[in-house]
Amino acid sequence: MELSFNQNFLTLEYSALNYLNPFQTRYRYQLAGIDNDWMEVFSGSENFRTNGILSVSYTNLPPGEYLFRVMASDNNNQWDATASELKIIIHAPWWKTKTAYALYAISVLLIMALSVFLYLNYTRKKWERKHREELLLQRIRHLIQQQQLLEGEKESNTSKKATNLKHSEGTNPLSPADAEFLSRAIKVVEQNLYEPNYSVAQLSRDLCMDRTGLYRKLILLMDKSPSSFIRRIRLQRAARLILEEDLSITEVAEKVGFSSSSYFSKCFQEMYGCRPSEYAENIKNST
Repeated sequence: MELSFNQNFLTLEYSALNYLNPFQTRYRYQLAGIDNDWMEVFSGSENFRTNGILSVSYTNLPPGEYLFRVMASDNNNQWDATASELKIIIHAPWWKTKTAYALYAISVLLIMALSVFLYLNYTRKKWERKHREELLLQRIRHLIQQQQLLEGEKESNTSKKATNLKHSEGTNPLSPADAEFLSRAIKVVEQNLYEPNYSVAQLSRDLCMDRTGLYRKLILLMDKSPSSFIRRIRLQRAARLILEEDLSITEVAEKVGFSSSSYFSKCFQEMYGCRPSEYAENIKNST
């Protein structure tokens, strides 16, 4: 007997055909896979009907194969040697069949393969985009370098002509305009020495110049970048404070705009060749 997964509530009936004394009939039954032992039924039992028929119910049987066996006797100690058997098959729902599980496995593999493909494709496109950006940046840097080289050659030629002219006239190498510019730049920085966040951007704004123009101007006149220019003025003021005032290294660093005394000491030593604490003694010994 084959049943679908939703036909798993069963009632099985069996009659020994004992019409003379139906109440003396005894039954033994077992549903292999559910009942571990033989179940015995007699008159007055729950599964024994008044007409002597055995009625057994099973509810919510899981999908699978079962074998129902039953035997009858009209004597307590005499049973038929062989039992009547009924094979029962309850089919699983389609989503629990082997085919369904195989489809599930294939779907998981396909999803994993698709995920790997999408990840690799995303990684490849990301790498290609980054590579294109790097190539573009390299081209831009190359163009800037070429432009700077051309401008440098022009400025060099102009500078040589001006230098030759000044030397021939015996004048100062710095033009009045350049000297005035440097004086103004130094004054602006000195007015903001106490401010540790005073930056190249702020200096360029105070001088009414763009950062690129300021950079080129200071490189041309002093061979120093704007950040080096600001740091040099800070350190020069620090050297004067060390010689003129009785301050600790931390206090000196704060007065010239260094938020870290260790970084101040490092920069000071790079410029003067000694630690701030040794500077006054070195000056005294040299004189």
